[in-house]
Amino acid sequence: MVSFDLFGMPINPLSELIIGNLDWTVHVYVSRLWQHRGGTDVGPIKHTDIVFHDTEGTCMYGEIASTLVDQFIEKIKEGKIYELKRFLVTKMKNFYSPVEGDAMIRFGRYTTVTELDANIMDYPLCAYALTPLDELPNPTDSPESFIDVVGIITGVSPISQFHSASRVAPSIKRVIYLSDLSGFETTLVLWGARAVAFDSEEVLQIAKEKPVVAIFVGTLVKPFEGRKGLSGGAPCRWYINEDLPEITALCAQLQDKLPVVRSISLPGQTVAEISAQVDLETKTVKELVNLDIWQNKVPAYAAMLKPNSTVLL
Repeated sequence: MVSFDLFGMPINPLSELIIGNLDWTVHVYVSRLWQHRGGTDVGPIKHTDIVFHDTEGTCMYGEIASTLVDQFIEKIKEGKIYELKRFLVTKMKNFYSPVEGDAMIRFGRYTTVTELDANIMDYPLCAYALTPLDELPNPTDSPESFIDVVGIITGVSPISQFHSASRVAPSIKRVIYLSDLSGFETTLVLWGARAVAFDSEEVLQIAKEKPVVAIFVGTLVKPFEGRKGLSGGAPCRWYINEDLPEITALCAQLQDKLPVVRSISLPGQTVAEISAQVDLETKTVKELVNLDIWQNKVPAYAAMLKPNSTVLL
């Protein structure tokens, strides 16, 4: 049955959209939206990325160029339903595609975005194309698409801060272990805001009563401690013990087993350790060099000095 908007114009399902035509009206749910900042959480926005769904279950990728981000950044949010008009339909980009498909939506300066008061239950929760954990592709600098996986969570770490040789600023990460039914295990590292958003304490609580099975979408394959693992940045989302067919099937195959979820200890500083240092006195190298050690010596240093001893300075 064909639906119409308030002005009597037909609402097009995403499956009808073809490259080149401009005269479309779609009603879509935004299941994912993130700002691509070039591998950092704080850099300038290079483009906004969106995953759309319609009521027929079709999903489609959309992109807002950096020059238009300011125009739309407050008009479209994750988890909302919108009517879109006056957008472009172009060929899917060659790299980093979050969903399958030959075409994508590109916002233009005349694109209109209207939030709808519609039933969110009429739209799919998420979109994914699952890759088995033991069949991850080899890491590459420019993958064609992001990787989606389903697995049993068998380990979680607290947030940890560490310094990478390739970056000036410290990074925040959280490590998760994922396993399949055969026992094959891989590592997923969440970064920055995604690491903070993941609730490891909730996972540990759930694991006391039932298996913790999750679908992770929007990951990339990266080398990790000599083997292939997964990396989750801004595009990554997860669905833990949700009513999704693959999660339901995996839980059923566990046959009432309760896999142990280990608490992973990471090298580096935890959030608590980082917070404990915020009030520490800091000095520049020049200030340290110019310190008078006789006025600034600490008790531990003084204790090292024996009576009548001589210190060469």
